[in-house]
Amino acid sequence: MLPCKEVVRLLEPAYRCAGFDDACVALTWAPERGFVPRGYCGTTGMPGDVRLVLVLDQPGEPRSDAAIDANAAPQEIIGGVCRDLYIGLTQRRDQFCSNLRFLLSRCFPGVSLEEQLRFTWITCSVLCSAPAGDHVPPGASLECRGRFLERQLALFSGASVVALGALAAKRLKGYPGLLEAADPAPPACNQPEARASWVRLGVRFAGH
Repeated sequence: MLPCKEVVRLLEPAYRCAGFDDACVALTWAPERGFVPRGYCGTTGMPGDVRLVLVLDQPGEPRSDAAIDANAAPQEIIGGVCRDLYIGLTQRRDQFCSNLRFLLSRCFPGVSLEEQLRFTWITCSVLCSAPAGDHVPPGASLECRGRFLERQLALFSGASVVALGALAAKRLKGYPGLLEAADPAPPACNQPEARASWVRLGVRFAGH
């Protein structure tokens, strides 16, 4: 399931991103193991339909069956990335996906997941994974913000932007009107305050 064509155009240069040869050399490009820019889904209608942008920190380790054809067209890879997260959400595949479903249900109660995703763009502040156990270098996060994140946010300038987790909030520091809530991925999601933060977000968002 592809996002709107405007988002596809923004993301196409990520495959293969020129940053891998410069500021992002410490990050991982290994399509045969599922390591490509990823962690996004939504905006299945028009850009103007989007009312909520959820910004995560960065993708975790890909699943063992997540191999991607490095020779595939960027649009095909983008569709596969979105489809993988969509399937995870529909199946509540893991704790992360279950928590995202809960958050979406608080912001858009009483409508289907398909409708929720028409109104929502889910993305990451950094689209790539660092090697296992390593942190994303600050230069790489700034590179990704300039190349991809800021352009996504500009496309959805009328939407509420929410940083999910402290790291996403740090990378979005200074963004006007930024809202914050807990990271839906473990271990942060296991903190007692996490679910309460998603409930508060839903109440605040629904009141806009």
